[in-house]
This record gives sequence, structure tokens and C-alpha cells, in this order.
Amino acid sequence: MEELPVIDARPLFRKNTDELIGLLKTLRREQWLSPTCYPEWKVKDIASHLLQSGLNRLSRQRDGFPSKEPLPPLGFEKILNIVSNGNDNWQEIFASISPELIVSLLTHSEYDLCTFFEKLPLSGQAPYSVAWAGETVSENWFDMAREFTERWHHHQQIREAVGASPLTQAEYLFPVIDTLIRAVPWWYSDMAAEAGTQIHIEITGEAGGLWTLLRSINKWEFKTGFSETTAEAEIKLSDDTAWRFLTRTINSSQAADLIQFSGNLQLAKNFLRVKAIMMND
Repeated sequence: MEELPVIDARPLFRKNTDELIGLLKTLRREQWLSPTCYPEWKVKDIASHLLQSGLNRLSRQRDGFPSKEPLPPLGFEKILNIVSNGNDNWQEIFASISPELIVSLLTHSEYDLCTFFEKLPLSGQAPYSVAWAGETVSENWFDMAREFTERWHHHQQIREAVGASPLTQAEYLFPVIDTLIRAVPWWYSDMAAEAGTQIHIEITGEAGGLWTLLRSINKWEFKTGFSETTAEAEIKLSDDTAWRFLTRTINSSQAADLIQFSGNLQLAKNFLRVKAIMMND
């Protein structure tokens, strides 16, 4: 087992944006109204959400409006309420905005975001904490990696809705999974176990890997790889299932049929609570 490495997602934003904008420019009007994995959102709504989140981040983090100061610690539920309300308001505001205008605005904001992230150092306190990992203060690298998972997985949801080929090469998908899987310890924080207890997580496929959840005296720790110690519980799933489940592109009931659990099932199946996105199930 080894310590978790820092993830540098900065080079991936521009590649993802090239593919996203290229796709959106080809969509017919009816494709913008295609249903997605979210019953209440069409393709146009997801694109509008990406525009909203990009503009909000550029305004605060780059332009210092209303402030460059990191947001105060708010906790998961408070942030979830803020995000949900913002999504609903933005969806209503952009209901009458044309797809052509959304593409124009999104092209400008997304490439501005790419340029900003490419110049941002990996170290230093981020303005936004990664709340789904239980953090109240996060480093820039983790915040940027989280932001990449957000933009990438919504991009994939759009591609799937309009029948475009997925952008799931390991170059993209491994950093996404390596980021999302770091939500696991926080979602196990209320699960009691003896010190030394190990839970092994194996994600198969080209973008997969091995991770160990290890119980210390008073908390769960997360490592890469397995040790020779027998695990109390084991979890195995594909890389495709991993990103879809952790972003709730599929729900926990759907994921339960695709994930293999063995050993202590109470510990293993607690994995079905894990999510790396700010949304209600």
C-alpha cells in the first residue's frame, strides 16, 4: 500500500473542452431537447449548468467577485442546498435562451477556465472545499481535479444522450476515477471497525486500480494498492460502473446489480452510500 498521489488535471481541461464544444456545435435543435440520465434535465439543461458553474468559478476565483477569499466551511448538507437551489434557478433563467447562444457563451467561458487552471499552482488553499470527500479546506490540486470530474462527467452524459461515442480513454477516465474514489473514507466515517481492518476496492478495466480503506485507531485511512493482509471486505466493479455510480449517472439500486461484494457485507455494501457529487440521491 502507498499514500495517495497528487492529481494534476490541468492538462485535461482543454482537451475535454475541445471535444465538448466540437460536439455541441454539431447538435441539431431536437438533440438539445434529448432526455438525459437526470429525468428533469435535457441536454440543454446540462450545458446551461456547465455555463453556470464555469462563470461562477471565474467570477470568484479569477476575478475576485464578490471576493477571492475561500468560502467559509459550510458542511455537506448546506453546500448541497446551495448547489441545488442554484441549479434550479439557473435552469429557469436559461429556459428561454437559445442553444446557439449557450454554445457561444460556453465557448468563451470554458476556454477562459482552461487558461486560468493551466496557470494555477497545484499547492495552496482552494476557494472551494471538496465537500463530498468530507473536507472543509482543500488544496488547489484536489479542487481542480474535482472540477475536472464535474465537467467531464456532464460532458459524457451529453454524449450519451445524443448518441455520440464516449470519451472514456484511460487518459481521461483514470484521473476521474482516482479523484472520485477519494470520497470513500468520509462515507465510511460513521462505520465502526477494529483498528487494522481493511476493505479492498478493485476497479477493473484500463482506467481501474486498487485501493485499500484501512481503519486506524480513530478514523479510516485511504491508500493505493493492496497489502498481503486479508481484507475484512472486498468490493469489485468495472471502471465504467465506477464513474457512473460515483457521479450518480446511475443510482445505487442500479449499481448494486453491477458491483461484487464479499466478506463482511455490512462493511462492503456501505460503499453504496458513497457519492462524489453534490446532489440528492
